[in-house]
Amino acid sequence: MGMNAYFTYSVVGWRGTGSVSYQAAVTAVMIEGAIFFVLSITGARYAIIRLIPEPVRIATPAAIGAFLAHLGLQTAEGIGLVVSDIATAVTLGGCPEDRRTPIVAYDDACANDGICVFSDAYTCDVLGSIMQSGTTWIGILGMIIIAIFLAYKSHLAFVFGIGLVTIISWPRGTAVTYFPDTLAGDARFDYFKQVVDIQPVNMLLAQFTSDLAGAGLALFTMLYVDFLDTSGTLLGLANAMGVIDEEGNFPKSRWAFSADALATMFGSIFGLSPVTSYIESGSGVEAGAKTGLTAVI
Repeated sequence: MGMNAYFTYSVVGWRGTGSVSYQAAVTAVMIEGAIFFVLSITGARYAIIRLIPEPVRIATPAAIGAFLAHLGLQTAEGIGLVVSDIATAVTLGGCPEDRRTPIVAYDDACANDGICVFSDAYTCDVLGSIMQSGTTWIGILGMIIIAIFLAYKSHLAFVFGIGLVTIISWPRGTAVTYFPDTLAGDARFDYFKQVVDIQPVNMLLAQFTSDLAGAGLALFTMLYVDFLDTSGTLLGLANAMGVIDEEGNFPKSRWAFSADALATMFGSIFGLSPVTSYIESGSGVEAGAKTGLTAVI
């Protein structure tokens, strides 16, 4: 998620307002994937990883998981349990939509002209109603269900928890619906009714360029972050699958890292940010998955 956000908002910028053009950024992704592939197929990538202290290698997947948990507890794509706070940055939330106070950038334009820049961030401290949102409690219920089934070693724990919460959120006219009777809710429901929506990719396919002005820093950053992120994720997943031997070696690591590098190169052809191994695959591993087919399903 961090890599996607960096590519979108820091490199390319909102609607192309960043310092690097979209074409240059995609080209940098292709170059990064090619460098990774050379390092992977020669075994140099895993050799470098072996130099990283074991505590750091073990802690990396846990840190990524904590970051994703924090995202899931927020509102954008989560349950809204954690919201913004002026004093402490984050605090307990869970208030209904009509009790949320947006946080704005209070600059000169906002103070003098009333032109304020809003964001998705909000606080529940002003109007109250903390922990009174139905959708927040449904999300907590889903997590409790998953935890109970995991305690009983059920391979379907995530399916049960996510499936129940999803089905409950579909019907309109309820306090926990994902499609409330608002403009945003109507837009979501119109998109939901399409079931499958195929968009043209003619403006995304193979948007490479030889003009890489300003893309050097982006290339280095993506190479560095992707190296640590992907390496820690793959080792963490391999350890969860039980394929790491007693000496800490990862059998067939060369093929795993090479597949990851090829995915980055292939994704750049379709205009994507670096396609890497994600820690979310841990839920599939927990369910007994051994191949990448689980990620497809």
